[in-house]
Amino acid sequence: MRRRRLSLNIVCAFVGLWLAVFIIYRVTLMWNGGAAERKTEAFLNAVQQQGYERAAKLYGGSIEEEVWTSDMRKLHEEKGFKLLSYDHVKAEFDDGCYCTGHADLTIEVDGKPLEVEAILSFAYGAKPGYICIITPSGQEDGSVPEIEGWNRLACGGSF
Repeated sequence: MRRRRLSLNIVCAFVGLWLAVFIIYRVTLMWNGGAAERKTEAFLNAVQQQGYERAAKLYGGSIEEEVWTSDMRKLHEEKGFKLLSYDHVKAEFDDGCYCTGHADLTIEVDGKPLEVEAILSFAYGAKPGYICIITPSGQEDGSVPEIEGWNRLACGGSF
């Protein structure tokens, strides 16, 4: 009888431990997706407010902060790039992590708002990595200099 009770206690402890690890893992995953979304929104807000120094600190891509800040400022001043708004920033769980996502952005092109979709990737610490604007359908790749300039700085090149 004692042996059976001991075996039952070991099985219950093992199942309880497994359940605790599983719950902690799931909660951590849910939290990481929210963290990636919040950090991406903070980055986009800094760009929208033209706080490029702050944006550079929030960005998870491989950049030299001073060069990136200067180039982003030039993109705004010389090419007229403006991030007017962002919405639906969403981190997506795939292949065991929140590594990618999507966002809707509104940028200014020739003085008019243009709604675009962006593909996101997340870097270490749930920071925004690449934020790549997709050229809208009906427009040729490379035909919108504001998008090309943004993708050079925040996407690692053209997209």
